[in-house]
Amino acid sequence: MGWLQSSLVTIGLLTGAGSQAAPIVSPAAHPGADRVIACCDDFVRVTGQVFTGRTGAIFRVGDVSDDLAGDTFGPRVLDIGGVDPARYLHQHCG
Repeated sequence: MGWLQSSLVTIGLLTGAGSQAAPIVSPAAHPGADRVIACCDDFVRVTGQVFTGRTGAIFRVGDVSDDLAGDTFGPRVLDIGGVDPARYLHQHCG
């Protein structure tokens, strides 16, 4: 499975995903979320709503954070502080 993940990351890097450098800070944008902080440049869009975290990729909601470096995830896979990171990144990272 390692070769598949490596291939998907390589494809994502070659197609150029995301270009927003500043972290996203969204007050109460999602139910139960005091604050969401994520940097689009820390995540590579593999396909549609599937992302892979680059080295140092942190997704934070209020006081809850998770290191998503090297993790590939899509919708309904993760819940960090009441927020689905894949859906959030899909909506906020062009």
